[in-house]
Amino acid sequence: MDWVSHIADPERRLALSYAPREARQALALLWALDERLGAIVAATREEMLGHIRLAWWRDALAALGEGAPAGEPLLQGLLEIVRMRGLAPAELARLPEGWTALLAPMPLDAEALGAHAEGRGAALFALSGAVLGADHSALAGAGSAWALIDLGARISDRVTAEAARTHAAEQLSALGRQRWPKRLRPLAVLATLARHDQRTGFPRRQGSPRRLALALRAGMFGR
Repeated sequence: MDWVSHIADPERRLALSYAPREARQALALLWALDERLGAIVAATREEMLGHIRLAWWRDALAALGEGAPAGEPLLQGLLEIVRMRGLAPAELARLPEGWTALLAPMPLDAEALGAHAEGRGAALFALSGAVLGADHSALAGAGSAWALIDLGARISDRVTAEAARTHAAEQLSALGRQRWPKRLRPLAVLATLARHDQRTGFPRRQGSPRRLALALRAGMFGR
């Protein structure tokens, strides 16, 4: 299955083009999981139902070492990369936990924002680095900041959006400017665009010439 074509976000599809060919589908699979979990939260109207759906994914991901439920291609694909690339099911299970933090009443407090940043962003960047076969000291911090900035761009509650941007700014300041190694260029694209959004504010203009130029530069040069 071509998982790249399942990615809804065009900027993430562009970022995937910089992944090594042998890792591209596995990376797209991870990012497709992130989009699936985000769609659950976006569609949730009753908090309890959202918790139930995300708990199902958390438990299914945590149990991937024992196999995957039939009829869910996403889990079948994740089972394959767990076996082939040695990803820890417990680390995958952090992703739905990170999304669960967004089911709390608005505006989100600092604890919920931190849980989302760590469970979604830091975990996704760390897993992506493992799939790409490279590590970097900035993975966790950049992932956390990326998740907070993405949240700030998408969430309708403006108090939460502003708090997310404030927390992201603190993380980006601590990180400083990073040069990403070649194997991690897909993450360089996401991190660079997030830093741009933090600097310029929202709404972000996906597809604008400026954003495209930044993404291309990050993909080619790592910053």
